[in-house]
Amino acid sequence: MALALFAFAGAVTDADLQQLEARLGQQLATLQSQVDLLRRENAELRQGRALLGRDSTRDIMGSGLAGSEGRRLSPATQRTMWHNGFLHRFDVPASSGCGLEADLHTSSEPLMIRRGQDGNLTMQYSTGAAFITNAPVEVTHPSGCATKTLTANAHVEVTGDLMIEGDLMIHSMNADAAGQPANTNLVQLSATPPALSADDVGANNLMGLMLRFAAMSTAGTIKSAKSDTKVVDLNHGDANSPGVMHMSDFHGRPNQYFFWMGPYIISLFDPDCVGTHATNNKAPEQQPTCVLQPYRLLDGGTPLCLTWGDGTAAATTTAGNTCPADPNNAASHDGDFSQCSCLKYRFYLRPCTIGTTNLWQQFKIKSGSEGQIQPMASSENCCVDYDDGQGQVWSNQCNDMDNQKWLYYR
Repeated sequence: MALALFAFAGAVTDADLQQLEARLGQQLATLQSQVDLLRRENAELRQGRALLGRDSTRDIMGSGLAGSEGRRLSPATQRTMWHNGFLHRFDVPASSGCGLEADLHTSSEPLMIRRGQDGNLTMQYSTGAAFITNAPVEVTHPSGCATKTLTANAHVEVTGDLMIEGDLMIHSMNADAAGQPANTNLVQLSATPPALSADDVGANNLMGLMLRFAAMSTAGTIKSAKSDTKVVDLNHGDANSPGVMHMSDFHGRPNQYFFWMGPYIISLFDPDCVGTHATNNKAPEQQPTCVLQPYRLLDGGTPLCLTWGDGTAAATTTAGNTCPADPNNAASHDGDFSQCSCLKYRFYLRPCTIGTTNLWQQFKIKSGSEGQIQPMASSENCCVDYDDGQGQVWSNQCNDMDNQKWLYYR
């Protein structure tokens, strides 16, 4: 054995030893470089920057990231930065409220994101904090720790499918519903009906949207007790007064169907069809597209509301004796003004201003009556009246006649 080792040792030349030394030196230099890189990466991670020596536009699987650090996106000012598994996008870093550098990092120092014990994130430089925001995600473990609650402190945008295996609870729905008091009288609305606020009926409010669709499903005709055949009808083709209301024989088309939603009386006739005439040998009310389109119940898709006057009068927020605008009304405004100052002002369909206090579009049922409808813009004894001689629907002094008693049929 000793002879073998001696023989091996004798076979090693100086050149061999020099090559081995060179290889070991290269390996040592490589190891030292990796140690230095790891130290710097650790420091960068503590400051919230992307890993040094790695492509920040790639994830660990080599897939490109849509928002990479330093890459210009739309808007062109947008910059991104990784921090603890979250990709932060700053649309306009230097904007007021952000107070960051346009490129997030400066030539002398990086942007730092610090986590605080108070649950907030601080965006800062060596000169101080630029702005503070709360943590985007929180996990709460209640007593016993058998369950947990995930709280997102931000607007949540889902670009893929949203799958919910448990219950979907929307607490604001209960709050909205609680704000709609029940009508214990069931028949008479002697005061202002429970109106929906602008927020409640907004497209971004699920409760308001559900209430709109529910109201639409209860649409029916408004029939006068004065006639067996006449119902309230939208005269969409009147060139002088488009959208004016009158009485017509029942035919069951959408311009004769309405639904109440709070104090508003809304038509099932689509706004795009007002003022149009026959096409394809069919009247607009016979066209499928003239049925109120569901998107009309969303913000920006305004349906048509019954309006006292032609809608050109300034919005009124207080009931009084001011009359609406109806310049094309050819009828003489004569009669007993002692109880109603606004005689024979017609009703129209105009785009709804739901959620505002514009009383020209708000109505109630007169207390103790048999279905008499009163405009809430009037503090006097004015009612919606059917003039069976002229077929008009206009305002008049309230009375006990059948031409002011309205019935509802679905």
